[in-house]
Amino acid sequence: MTEADAGNGNAQDARIAELLDTAHLHHKGGDLERAEDLYREILQNDAGVAGAHHGMGLIALQVGQPRLAVEFFRTAIELKDDPLYHCNLATAHFSLEDLASAEAEYRKAIEAAPSYGEAYLNLGLTLKAEGRHQEACDVLDRAVVLRPRDPQAFAKLAEVLLLLDRHDEAKEIARAAANLGPRGTEARETVAKVLRSLSLPKEAMLISRQLVNEFPAEAKYRIQLAGDYQSMGFSQAARPEAQRAVNLEPDNPRGYGALAHSLAAGGDWDGAEEQIDKALELAPDDEFLIAQKGNLLERKGSFKEAYKLVRPLIVKGGEYKPAIFNLFLTLTRRFDAQEEAIGMLENALNNQGLPNGVRLELNFQAGHMYADLGRYDESFAAYARANALKPRVYHRDREEENFRNLMEGFSAELFRQAPRSTLGSRRPVFIVGMPRSGTSLTEQILASHPDVFGAGELSEVDRILNQLTNRSGGKYPGFLAEVEAGELDWGAQEYLNHINTLAPEGVERVTDKMPQNFLHLGLIALLFPEAKIIHTNRDPLDNCLSCYVQNFAAAGMSFTYSLENLGHYHRLYQQLMEHWRQVLPMPIYELQYEELVENPEGEIPRLLDFVELPFDQACLEPHKTKRDTKTASYDQVRQPIYRKSKQRWRKYEKHLGPLMEALGMDAGELDDA
Repeated sequence: MTEADAGNGNAQDARIAELLDTAHLHHKGGDLERAEDLYREILQNDAGVAGAHHGMGLIALQVGQPRLAVEFFRTAIELKDDPLYHCNLATAHFSLEDLASAEAEYRKAIEAAPSYGEAYLNLGLTLKAEGRHQEACDVLDRAVVLRPRDPQAFAKLAEVLLLLDRHDEAKEIARAAANLGPRGTEARETVAKVLRSLSLPKEAMLISRQLVNEFPAEAKYRIQLAGDYQSMGFSQAARPEAQRAVNLEPDNPRGYGALAHSLAAGGDWDGAEEQIDKALELAPDDEFLIAQKGNLLERKGSFKEAYKLVRPLIVKGGEYKPAIFNLFLTLTRRFDAQEEAIGMLENALNNQGLPNGVRLELNFQAGHMYADLGRYDESFAAYARANALKPRVYHRDREEENFRNLMEGFSAELFRQAPRSTLGSRRPVFIVGMPRSGTSLTEQILASHPDVFGAGELSEVDRILNQLTNRSGGKYPGFLAEVEAGELDWGAQEYLNHINTLAPEGVERVTDKMPQNFLHLGLIALLFPEAKIIHTNRDPLDNCLSCYVQNFAAAGMSFTYSLENLGHYHRLYQQLMEHWRQVLPMPIYELQYEELVENPEGEIPRLLDFVELPFDQACLEPHKTKRDTKTASYDQVRQPIYRKSKQRWRKYEKHLGPLMEALGMDAGELDDA
């Protein structure tokens, strides 16, 4: 606000220009009352000063009077056609939820000033609010180009990419936003929100911790920090933050919800239920909290109680509530009540106004229910519809190049010459394989041993890989040919510091079951030459089908939404695993899923022997071990070891031709299987 408009060169015009500059200074300094007095004084002397009308409009916006702001901005534009005025008029329309008028004014601003980055940013947000996500993405992409140092622009682009289900691109953009070091409160909140949506809790936690340090009396930031710690697996760190939030705002139900989450993660189901009940006393109709309690009851095995909680809400009807409805559908499968639920599900899917994200999730649910009822053709059709709604792009050429670079970079020669970390830790156990290959069951078996802590799927190896690459200034894996032992020691210590915060003292082994660490076995061998690596194998058709019917939300899973791409990726995975067997200077334990579930009494002792632990009877009954499993296989690990997933593909055989072809299988092989 530096404009000094109007005037015929006389003393009065100079006085008005001086008043306008002074008003702008007070406005910038936050003294709205003094700024308004000056704007009014100007307009009493000369009603044709556009800048004064514009300033009054901004004040009206700031004090929550957007209708009044519209009038002031329109008058300003009549006097002076300025892109800034159009942009702020658009913002006023947006505040009034008049999105069409907002869009029109932002476009006028851009037409007048094609490099006006803020107008592009706000137009993108308007299009997003209208549900025009692809158009919003195109506009926000331009905003990022025009505002390359604005973390808010990057964060908003990442949000829209998420809505388009382009998770890999969203992850890259969100990390760029975080790296720009957002300073404003709103910008930091936006960036943290996007990072959480992309399952990047560690990056989100760093921002949440900043906000807590700056605003220690704000309960909402402590709740967010507790959630970030929880997502990282740090339930012990989450609990005090949630408790502080409750102490700060005892009438805020979200604080009790966060506390309940941390208690449940630690296995204190009764304590968690007590806290969620306190939350529901404050907000009995809160969908999020009802769903949280229902999920808590479902996780602890109180299926009837959970069903009783949510069924009245479904029967009552009204507005569609995804969290409640999805929980209800899950529970109906517990009671073999799929026939009751399938009609509701089909009715919901017939709603033409259903958002694509919800339609996708319901189609996956329909696929599961039709399968329960033995209606496998309808089941597959539902899975196909769900996957068709996933617009993620899988680049075969790029994946082939990535795998080829790994095999060429991690040569036998590299392992002969490259240094190793000198830390010599035997604590980590890496369980790798394709997603849905049995990594969760394997970890649950090992975590049932008193000397093992199951850490779940950790993203630490990927994070350390990126940091080592950035520190080297080179490319991965090429830079490892010249890496020094000190750098590997740093990476190994980073990983150990992380797992040591998760696992109790004295526990000999800590498992990391991130399946796609199979990509990083070369780096793992340099960081932890004494670690144990377990590779879970599963029948390729069963494995790929299990991926196809799973609604993965994480980045890096774009290959799972097409049978052809699944087959292509699986063959690359097999080639890479064969390469590791040839060049790694450490053994890989090959665990066959089918043999494990068929003969656990024989396989589990051999598995324990490999990780150098004595046999423990609890490992044969892993379903009795109480621990919170956050992956898609959480239900399997709390049941006795079962065989029903073997040869599941045969129920869908007529639909799997593209997968079989991509895997390089022929009918003769399948008949002999």
